[in-house]
Amino acid sequence: MTSESTRLHGLDAMRLFLMVFGVPYHAALIYGLHTSWLFHAPGASWGFAALAGALHSFRMGAFFLLSGFFSALTIGRRDVREWLSGRSVQLLVPLVVSVVVLTPPQLLLFVMARDQVPVSAWQTALPGVVQILSHPNKLWVLHLWFLVDLFLICAVFAGVYRVGAGVLRGPLDRVERFAMVMPRVFGVGLLAVLVGGTLVLQAVQTVNHHRELGLFHDMIQIQSTLYYMMFFALGAILYVRPAVLHWFAAPGVVAGVLGVSAVLGCGVCAAGGSHVEQVVLPSLATVATVLVSRWMFRLALGHFNRPNDWVRRISGSSYTVYLLHHPVVAVLGFVCVREAVAPVMAWSAIVLVTVVATVAFHVFVVSRSRVLLLLLNGRLPRVGAGLRGHTARQGRA
Repeated sequence: MTSESTRLHGLDAMRLFLMVFGVPYHAALIYGLHTSWLFHAPGASWGFAALAGALHSFRMGAFFLLSGFFSALTIGRRDVREWLSGRSVQLLVPLVVSVVVLTPPQLLLFVMARDQVPVSAWQTALPGVVQILSHPNKLWVLHLWFLVDLFLICAVFAGVYRVGAGVLRGPLDRVERFAMVMPRVFGVGLLAVLVGGTLVLQAVQTVNHHRELGLFHDMIQIQSTLYYMMFFALGAILYVRPAVLHWFAAPGVVAGVLGVSAVLGCGVCAAGGSHVEQVVLPSLATVATVLVSRWMFRLALGHFNRPNDWVRRISGSSYTVYLLHHPVVAVLGFVCVREAVAPVMAWSAIVLVTVVATVAFHVFVVSRSRVLLLLLNGRLPRVGAGLRGHTARQGRA
């Protein structure tokens, strides 16, 4: 097995890259057609809807894949219960803090936009916020659904690892041999399995009258969780089977061309909004996730794998960027919509200010505070370790 020191620097950079992509995605939702977000600008644009669809096609799937990889890396170092306990703190503490601190201000903007409340009369929107918060619903979590899904998937992974590691060894050995002997056929087969799983989940949703099966007032959406669980499992396999990782991180030009085509196709389908396009979209997104992730792994392991202090400090901000970018985009977007700023100019400004502000806030504030590291990253330095050393180890999502 390749040691951590030879691979994690590049994958840390990949994680930050995926998190930062959430900024232009959510900013584009403000100005796109057929999008569901806190509020929309008048005169929505097909181009922004296509941009949002293209970015979302692979971003979250690739991040769950990366999370599966790191989970497989870290779970073998500790007792399974200890590992799950640590993951619970890392995921649930920032989740609770964000729901309590970050969600209410965003709901205020939502109610003000929905009811056309002037900024000077913002107090009149408070009853609407209280009404939303008084009954559990999916608006409680907003973009934090990722932490909910990842916690559930980690719990399943810990159970499988504890009771099924020996049982799975034989099938995984066969998968690894298959990847070594027939790499092209293996690639096609992998896509077929994942697309097949996507179609099954779509069929379940169709049977349920085109609604996702939900738990806890739709704060957990079962099909979505199962969808991302597939990529998490693939990421775990990449770590425990080096030959599969070697194949995955060595895509050819054809895979790159098909990946870009799938991403563009997702953008067109998301912006189109027709029934046929919405049926095709999930399968295209699955293909885009696998193929784009392969090239991202190749670039991360091949070009960003050397230790770099600047990359280390910036990549450590990925968790903070994830938590804070959504409310920052909401505030800036609300102002830009109210002030009728030109969409392209507003989107560009929102993306630039949000990325710089959230990264800088982590580097200069969060990383230097034990309290904020716990509240926003679910971490504290180990006993006897300084904050600088902790930051270097931070963010094994």
